[in-house]
Amino acid sequence: MEEEGKVIKVEGNLTQVEVERKSACRACGLCSLVGKNTMIAEVENTIGAKVGERVRIEIPSSVILKGALLFYILPLVALILGMILGIKITNLQTGGLILGFSFFILSFVFSWLYNKKTRDRNIYRSKITKIIK
Repeated sequence: MEEEGKVIKVEGNLTQVEVERKSACRACGLCSLVGKNTMIAEVENTIGAKVGERVRIEIPSSVILKGALLFYILPLVALILGMILGIKITNLQTGGLILGFSFFILSFVFSWLYNKKTRDRNIYRSKITKIIK
């Protein structure tokens, strides 16, 4: 996936790019929200972009897929699995609800910890592919 944005900060090989927020990137964790419609993406600057330039950045498809699995599919599977296990263990729907929501919350804790652990890895980082002007 490609996006366009404006370089706002350069620190060595890393650059902060202000990107207009799209609906597809609600909660993947690669960007920091700045305002209602903009976010800051930390990207690799391998082509020497400077502050103020408009650039095109590329977000690897594998990162988008992993983000979708981590933030959408995992919580849903955790909720359903917890509900099934809770009902089997307690023979009550209330037990299923309690265990289901517990697993649901734990899946977000897991996602947060995973995101924290992998945030600094370059394999998950977007790259500037072109300076637009």
